[in-house]
Amino acid sequence: MPLGAINSSTHEGPQLYRDHFGNELQAFDPAKPRHRRAYEAYLRGYRVSDEGVLHGLQHGKPVTIHQSGKSPYPTFNVRLSGKRFSMRAHKFAAYCFFGFASFAEFTEVAYLSSDLFDISRRNIALRPAAMLTPDQIRRIREFYSQVEGKRALNGTARALADELGVSLSTIMAVHARLA
Repeated sequence: MPLGAINSSTHEGPQLYRDHFGNELQAFDPAKPRHRRAYEAYLRGYRVSDEGVLHGLQHGKPVTIHQSGKSPYPTFNVRLSGKRFSMRAHKFAAYCFFGFASFAEFTEVAYLSSDLFDISRRNIALRPAAMLTPDQIRRIREFYSQVEGKRALNGTARALADELGVSLSTIMAVHARLA
């Protein structure tokens, strides 16, 4: 039986999982690394306090949060199944605060202030993902056709996001779906 799965002989259909609030979710996909790693890290004892302190397995000591070169979002390292993984701190904090709701489709984790290192409960919220119009999707497709499969230059994707009134992560998600 998968890690954290509910053992119920009366349940028919997809495997059910239960988060730490007792919410059951069929849409939780353990095959998605972000879902599985956050879930397993929580089960192993990693936590984010309401004040935004990330605690690990070593006697409750705070875990170091750092910014990787690829992303503006802070990450931390976690060991799962003998392997080391990097996880985005705000995504894990959202799981700690909101459970499986943070994995719901068309939901994104948002910062309420511009401080990306503040992963406290007062600075992390869930919001519906931006619903794009066909014109916005066409504009994103045109933008990435001009870069011809290469990465967009620094700041150009952010400028497009600002122009369309959506987050950079929304632009990147649309690009990933179109590719």
